[in-house]
Amino acid sequence: MKTYTITCHNVYNYGASLQAYALQKYLLSRGVENKIIDYMPDYLAWHYHLSWFISSRGNHYGMMRKNFLLRGLYVLHRYLKDLKSLGRKRAFDDFRNANMILTERSRCVNEINSQVDDADVLIAGSDQIWNSHSLENGLDSAFYLDFGPREAKRISYAASFGANVINEKDIVFVKEQLGRFNKISVRENNGLRLVESIGFKGEVVLDPVFLLDASSWDSMANKNVPTYPYILVYSIGSMSEGMKRMIGQIKRDGRYKIIAIRSNKAVKGIREIANAGPAEFLSLIKGASYILSNSFHATAFSIIFHKLFYSFPYGNKKSSERILGLLQILGLANRYDCDCFSLSEVIDYDNVQMTLEGMQTWSREWLKNVIY
Repeated sequence: MKTYTITCHNVYNYGASLQAYALQKYLLSRGVENKIIDYMPDYLAWHYHLSWFISSRGNHYGMMRKNFLLRGLYVLHRYLKDLKSLGRKRAFDDFRNANMILTERSRCVNEINSQVDDADVLIAGSDQIWNSHSLENGLDSAFYLDFGPREAKRISYAASFGANVINEKDIVFVKEQLGRFNKISVRENNGLRLVESIGFKGEVVLDPVFLLDASSWDSMANKNVPTYPYILVYSIGSMSEGMKRMIGQIKRDGRYKIIAIRSNKAVKGIREIANAGPAEFLSLIKGASYILSNSFHATAFSIIFHKLFYSFPYGNKKSSERILGLLQILGLANRYDCDCFSLSEVIDYDNVQMTLEGMQTWSREWLKNVIY
């Protein structure tokens, strides 16, 4: 049985890397041959080129085009800033090279075709592969398996739209693309609603990181972390006001040191770790006394490692379906964006684990049945 997975595995994002690893690791453990399609179209690769910042695709193109001196200073600024992240990128590259089995690099559907002509099953993997609001991959037919042998089975596993609606102008495209799937599964209840709204059947399954047992992640979370009690902060983008307030209270309390993993908004006066790769990310969560985050996968691994945590929405948004949906299923909605909190409030992980194991069994069985 030869399977190939396409997902966002190479975007220097902890969740994206770890979910891709987890799905492949699980398939291999079940005796299913799998390769991740190393798809890197221009719109993804371009972001990692210095020329992006002064090109017509960059956010600052108009300003850069008019002023040569400003353009030079800006490029220098970006270059120096990027130098600081080289260690982090190297850690991601090392993780990918050591832990994932990839095809050769492809930049278009035609190049993918030549790599997967022996496929029995093609899998559109998890994470926000169908997000057409803020990510270009949601409008790329490759992420809807527009390649490979006609007779190959096509499925999605825990795919996400990353949004509450499909843009009206994109509905025809998405409906046409999903028409080639034999079976569809999504990661959130909202994703199921979107699939059904355009005439398809689907199922909700757990994110791939839950396919593996906690012991598998324990063995990977073996990097050195601080020995003193610490609270880990991980924010994707800007923090919500609730998250800022909680950090302020912890700082005033003084019982814990606070460590922040590199983010777009540094936490003032707090130790920040800039070069953590996926394994270090896991280790920092496992070693923390508490985790505060607006990341779906930081929340997921907090649950896997049975940690105390609170989760928050992005910025000032009132909800985040990806996180809240998971917490509601597990009876942990009170750990989301609460105004009043206590570091001494425990989580009954016996009940959480019972519910989680039922969902894990369902998700594993669904994947097994649709592949075979």
